[in-house]
Amino acid sequence: MALSHIRLRMFADRIELNSPGALPNTMEIDMLPYRQAGRNPGIASLLAKCSVPDGIPGLRTQRTTLMDRRGEGVQVILRNSEALAGRRPRYEMLGESELRLTIFAAEPDRRDGS
Repeated sequence: MALSHIRLRMFADRIELNSPGALPNTMEIDMLPYRQAGRNPGIASLLAKCSVPDGIPGLRTQRTTLMDRRGEGVQVILRNSEALAGRRPRYEMLGESELRLTIFAAEPDRRDGS
């Protein structure tokens, strides 16, 4: 079995994050905002140890680390992406073994969080 890696691709108008692996159990894409399902415990553990950086325009949070609690990441991504880009990010399965998240670029007039 070949080892797959997480891939991050950056474009002028979006970021695409491809994560290998199927959704857990009976999870469906449209249920991601409503159900907790950890897919990468290694990344979750790392983000729980990383401090939130200061001085990033539009990044406002009460958190002290990039991840405080498990199970709320999709809601945070949806809320903040919509506020900054004016549109929802897109989750999609590529076949049965890879999840892609597309986050669209912030609109210039929204970068200050207004």
